[in-house]
Amino acid sequence: MRKITRQSLEAFINREIMTSQNMSVGRDEVSLHGNPIIRRVYNDGIIDYEITQAGWPTTTTLERLRGFIKLMKYPLYLYRRNGRTCLKHWHHKKVIWWGEYGWLNPLALAMELENETLKEGISK
Repeated sequence: MRKITRQSLEAFINREIMTSQNMSVGRDEVSLHGNPIIRRVYNDGIIDYEITQAGWPTTTTLERLRGFIKLMKYPLYLYRRNGRTCLKHWHHKKVIWWGEYGWLNPLALAMELENETLKEGISK
């Protein structure tokens, strides 16, 4: 993980405000080149996070989002295949194609895939 990625994401998790190079971090949002890519959301008093490529499926965006997933210890792997961004659970064969736009909750996705894995194990 790049130094700028780690510093920015740690500042975000600690609710600190910072700007550095192409990143800006607010209390509830991380932006890359002015485009929000990670945000903190509040659901009935529970803090959750969402990620997006913001229409820019670049190597830099992918690196920042991978860093966030790794720092949060979500059991997901984010990678590029045939020019498209994919998400995969560590213990699941299913590949999820992820579009350039739209927000995704990585924790909810990881839990959903984990439940599918458990159901498959029970049915075998």
